[in-house]
Amino acid sequence: MKDFVVGVLVVLFLISFYRWSILGQIRKIRMYGDKAKENQNILQQYAPVFLERFDHSKSVANDLQWKIEVFERELQAKIYLTVDLTLEMLAEKTSIPANQLSQLFAKAYQANFNKIINRHRIKHAVELLNHQDKAYQTIDQIGIQSGFNSRSSFYRAFKDSFNMTPSQYKQQQH
Repeated sequence: MKDFVVGVLVVLFLISFYRWSILGQIRKIRMYGDKAKENQNILQQYAPVFLERFDHSKSVANDLQWKIEVFERELQAKIYLTVDLTLEMLAEKTSIPANQLSQLFAKAYQANFNKIINRHRIKHAVELLNHQDKAYQTIDQIGIQSGFNSRSSFYRAFKDSFNMTPSQYKQQQH
């Protein structure tokens, strides 16, 4: 009889222990489920761009368009005026890996990083050369203000674009 009572108590203990263990697991599932739902609500509320960016149902074209928009914002901020700008610096600034930026330039602009940056630098230099109030500036100053790190790189890029030097361009304009 004593063994029977001990056996029943052990069985009841195991059943209650198992029950509490299952209830604990259910509580954890509910808690983590509520936490996951809460996190999802926060993401949906505060980061719709993030969710859209990582929505795998979006097409590659949308991804490319997003990257173009990010790059165009940097161009509007005149990042090309940074003298020692590199592809890696731009990649860090835009949070787009450098190899993907290179692919973007090839697909969207049919040019490499240096050509695209130099186009914008030359465009800026031409604006400065044409601006009458800036007539007192030297060609070298305009090159540096346009993001070129040397006179030779400025002249080379300018000549590639206009088939003349910046000095010849300025003389022709005035």
